[in-house]
Amino acid sequence: MKLLLISPATGNWRQIGRRKFFNGRTFRFSMLSLLTVARLSPPDTDIRLVDEQIETVPLDESFDLVGITCMTATAPRAFELCTYFKQRHIPVVLGGFFPSLNPQKALDYADAVVVGPAFGRVCAAILKRAGLRRFITAILPEPSLRRCPEK
Repeated sequence: MKLLLISPATGNWRQIGRRKFFNGRTFRFSMLSLLTVARLSPPDTDIRLVDEQIETVPLDESFDLVGITCMTATAPRAFELCTYFKQRHIPVVLGGFFPSLNPQKALDYADAVVVGPAFGRVCAAILKRAGLRRFITAILPEPSLRRCPEK
């Protein structure tokens, strides 16, 4: 499986590489979520990670799946990327803070939305050719008050 993982740019993404944001500094976020997704992907997956603040998204390459992480600041660009890849009939999955908190809005653009840490299920569905469900949620253990520190 060939997988593209994207962290979209903030601000005017068309100006990336030509100007800097915020007084000469680029506003960036950690790619920890995408690195985690890459680690959870099946071992034989060909993975390409793209931080759009640094490099250009490979729009003309072919992929089996595109995963995009986004928060409110990057949602407009994430939606543009979703629209582009869906027009090319490449499944697109949105995850991150914005889709987890606004899954219905995210589904206006993506084929599926990951709510919480559940990307391993997405890869399994693609590999089994089972198709994507619209919402893929994490099954997390029930929180326990026994772990809370006592006064």
